[in-house]
Amino acid sequence: MMIAQQLYEGVKIKGEGNVGLVTYIRTDSFRLSDEAIDDAKQYILSNYGEKYYKYRVYKKAKKNENKVQDAHEAIRPTSLLRSPEKLKDSLSSDQYKLYGLIWKRAVACQMQDAEYDVTKVLFNNNDNIFESSGKVLVFDGFRTVYGYTDEKDEKMFPEMTINEVLEILNVIPEQHFTQPPARYTEASLIKELEEKGIGRPSTYAPTITTITSRDYVAKEKGYLFPTDMGFLVTEMMEKYFPKIINEKFTANLEDHLDDVASGNINWRSVISEFYEDFKNELDVAENEMKEIEIKDEVSDVKCENCGAFMVVKSGRYGKFLACPNYPDCKNTKPLNGREPAEETDEVCEKCGSKMLKRKGKFGEFLACSNYPKCKNTKPIVKTIDVACPRCGNKIAIKFSKAGRRFFGCSNYPDCKYISWYEPTDKKCPDCKELMVLKNNKQTCINKKCNKSE
Repeated sequence: MMIAQQLYEGVKIKGEGNVGLVTYIRTDSFRLSDEAIDDAKQYILSNYGEKYYKYRVYKKAKKNENKVQDAHEAIRPTSLLRSPEKLKDSLSSDQYKLYGLIWKRAVACQMQDAEYDVTKVLFNNNDNIFESSGKVLVFDGFRTVYGYTDEKDEKMFPEMTINEVLEILNVIPEQHFTQPPARYTEASLIKELEEKGIGRPSTYAPTITTITSRDYVAKEKGYLFPTDMGFLVTEMMEKYFPKIINEKFTANLEDHLDDVASGNINWRSVISEFYEDFKNELDVAENEMKEIEIKDEVSDVKCENCGAFMVVKSGRYGKFLACPNYPDCKNTKPLNGREPAEETDEVCEKCGSKMLKRKGKFGEFLACSNYPKCKNTKPIVKTIDVACPRCGNKIAIKFSKAGRRFFGCSNYPDCKYISWYEPTDKKCPDCKELMVLKNNKQTCINKKCNKSE
């Protein structure tokens, strides 16, 4: 939202000065102005040709057509002539990416559909018939704006002819089981909120920030996982406030507030209807809800005032360290991204203290428990069951300073073998060089050979 606000307020463009690049951003309207539609038409006809253009009008569901949120048209570029590539030198990386999304969607929404030949192919292998369904793109339509001709989630076929002989590269026998629904990502959660009519575009980002900063969910590999705190708070809220903690409440309340703004209903009746039930539920919760103690995580950091091990607390601005002897000792300090450490059996070779397992930017590592007197650290080396082609020791998984994974010999610095691609224990049948995993294939590391299988 901050980047969008910058694009709306204005960015300094070379040769033009400060220019507002997008229209009002806090709107959920699907409507484009006649001026914007005409601009899109002229741009598409000039740059792609008549067959790519299609006049389109987008409307919201009938119940929302006359709401005040539609007073502002959909978010769009103020001028389609300012393409992302023309402005790239004047925008930051984030501004360029966000403006590109808005610009491409504004152009694409006035273009023809992509067209496909939906195809079923039968493969005959020794009288065993294998079937595959997919599609062949015959006209790219709006997709040409996005600059791609394929998508990972679609099965695209190459051009094929009847009775064509194909080479079998690999046969992979797989058994498929029913999988549970995937966890939400930030994007899929926002999509769900939008479909259920909960919130506005300007509230989606603060919603996700709130549930993560209060430790209701934790983010792992892009997915949102509920924490113990999240389960506990949800259980208590659903028990004592069932009329509020449900997916229909927010959407219905926003409809009522829209009616208030448009003058169709008196605000007092809306507030009165809500508050009467809420007050009763609040009284019950105050009398019956038990105080639940969630034990603090103990860190390895000693309080410099009283010597006690400090505990991890959560506040409105995130986690911090606090002395457990509060209020007698009120010492606090920032956590600085450090989590409570896990004790290991390893001993520090410098001072003899126990080593603690910690998490850092590039994964887990060992650190001396006698910090800050002893600042000894060392990485936790994870290896794969493949021998180094140079010295025979195991290959280790490592990370560069930029966070990119690579593979190196576990005997470093005596052996300095490294590879960006995961080595295998196979040798190339042609040149006898090492085979590595590249694009899900075993590929010879010798660029001159480059054999894949």
